[in-house]
Amino acid sequence: ERKASKKDPQSLRYELPEHLRRETVVIEPTDIPEGAIKIGEEVSEKLETTKAELYVKRYVRPKYALKDKSAVVIADLPEFPLSRTIAGVSLLLRILIDKYVDHIPLHRQIKRIARQGVIIKESTIGDWVSQVTKLLSVLHDLLEQEVLSCSYLGADETVVNVLDPKLNGKSHQGYFWVYMSHDKKLVLFDYHPSRSKYAVANMLNGYSGYLQTDAYGAYKQFSTHPKVSRLGCMAHARRKFEEALDSNRTGALHVLTIMQRIYRLEHWLRVRKINVEGKAKLRQKIAMPLLKEMFAWMKHEVTLQRPSSPLSKAIQYSLNIEKELMAYPQEGQLHIDNNLVENSIRPVAIGRKNYLFMGSHDGAKRSAMIYSFLLSCKLNEINEEEWLEDFLLRINSTKKSELINLLPNHWVKSTR
Repeated sequence: ERKASKKDPQSLRYELPEHLRRETVVIEPTDIPEGAIKIGEEVSEKLETTKAELYVKRYVRPKYALKDKSAVVIADLPEFPLSRTIAGVSLLLRILIDKYVDHIPLHRQIKRIARQGVIIKESTIGDWVSQVTKLLSVLHDLLEQEVLSCSYLGADETVVNVLDPKLNGKSHQGYFWVYMSHDKKLVLFDYHPSRSKYAVANMLNGYSGYLQTDAYGAYKQFSTHPKVSRLGCMAHARRKFEEALDSNRTGALHVLTIMQRIYRLEHWLRVRKINVEGKAKLRQKIAMPLLKEMFAWMKHEVTLQRPSSPLSKAIQYSLNIEKELMAYPQEGQLHIDNNLVENSIRPVAIGRKNYLFMGSHDGAKRSAMIYSFLLSCKLNEINEEEWLEDFLLRINSTKKSELINLLPNHWVKSTR
């Protein structure tokens, strides 16, 4: 039960951050009587914005000839991430953040730029994005190694439409396979043209540790893997019983009530910030008996239901992954469901509604790479724009042995 809090209307006003630039306008009375003394002032603040401006930064380098005319002295140009383009760092940032964080397709950005009198072809901007991903690819291999070297991995997949010239203008249904390292707070997106089990098999070849997924068949190959311990997703199982409420409310509600009690324990552990040892003990003491009770009821009830009924299907779904759903209480660092991975996919779903499809399979691979880094920043509570700017400014001068320091989970903002 939650009690509604009584809020003071004054508390609903926004406190404008101190770091914002202040522009002061002093408004004096029209007629100040002679001899009047200022005794104070009243200050009102309004949040304003300036129009986004394209501008040209000119780098002028004077040249000097030596007295003996043997040489010419000129300063070096600063190092640019894309040296052979007109795009500066700030413009590249705007394009990438708008597309992959704020979900504004490139063709809309081009129209916005055109309103300022600058015409840039979509192929040109697409080439800039491609060149940035080439820079990111240097770091991408390290990201993949970091994710796959963790001891606890969550995995999921989501559809993405891709234009394919072989299909005469129609789109191909490809997939982003998503792998999240719970240990290191990193997420890896991997584009594959299909939902085949070989896509995940190739990526997780050699992986050892916990693997948490839904019940999709592609992950079944890891149930008997000697080095992988599979975990199920209680949230997926719960949804099946929610879908069965209309056809058999009593039976579905019985399971949902038990699940609610289990989730209530997880909420209690999270709010009180119980350590991993304490979580494991309380899960064994409280959650495990509830899980046993729930599955015992399912095994009995499934024999009484029509196989085609929604409740029977919901029960069978859970029984098929009973071992995986009952595995999480054994360790305190494990999660009851795969919701964190699903949350990392959500921005892709929002973007998909705006850009509708990827321009090519290579474009989908590039997008997967960019999503990997920007969503890893989000997991580490890092400003994506600040990280990307720092990366672009440092990547060409960073030694190979120091590249790991640019990964979001190791990154420290540059003081330059």
